[in-house]
Amino acid sequence: MEHADAFAWTGEAADYPLIIAGGAAHGGFVGLPKPTAAHWLPYIAVADADHSAERAAALGAEIARPAFDVPGVGRSAVIRDPQGAAFCLFTKAHGFPVPAGAFLSNVLLTDDLSASAEFYTHLFGWKANSAAGPEHRQHTFFQHAQGAVVAGAQQTPSVFEGEPAWIPLLAVQNLTASTEKATALGARVLGPLDTIHQEASASLMLDPQDAPVTLMQPGDH
Repeated sequence: MEHADAFAWTGEAADYPLIIAGGAAHGGFVGLPKPTAAHWLPYIAVADADHSAERAAALGAEIARPAFDVPGVGRSAVIRDPQGAAFCLFTKAHGFPVPAGAFLSNVLLTDDLSASAEFYTHLFGWKANSAAGPEHRQHTFFQHAQGAVVAGAQQTPSVFEGEPAWIPLLAVQNLTASTEKATALGARVLGPLDTIHQEASASLMLDPQDAPVTLMQPGDH
């Protein structure tokens, strides 16, 4: 496999430091113009980024950045759903597998769980299954046509004061130790994130740039 550094954007294109774990690129960092708030941007694979962007707009979303090409990587479009949560449509132009192990999944924090479920099921053909999590809070699991769970959504918890957003779930081996380390590095812990995965423990926090992120310690199941 070609080394992950081959995907870095440098020089005139952009500065794009990569997140490397286990020899694979799991994501990266890019500067944002002020006053845009720092945030994570999940990539959702689609067959045609242009067509999916048009469909998203027809469903009430905003095209924050029209479809563009990244040579050797793929074609992307940045979208804000009707509630304002940002994500990226992505049609890849390479054959490398999706890396696993660092980013477990993504969960959407939304002020309107029903409207969000309607938008994403219509846009991607996902199925939305609801269930009660801890303290009887409602959660939604998004599944693709083959049945696998691809993401989750839940009503924005009271500890989170930001706008609706997609939050990555990052795998850690010891939640307590990792949370303490994140705090020492400047993060601000908001509290536990509810999940219907009873075997998992999760901590919602803001990183030093105030981008929300969740650390999750998977269980033994």
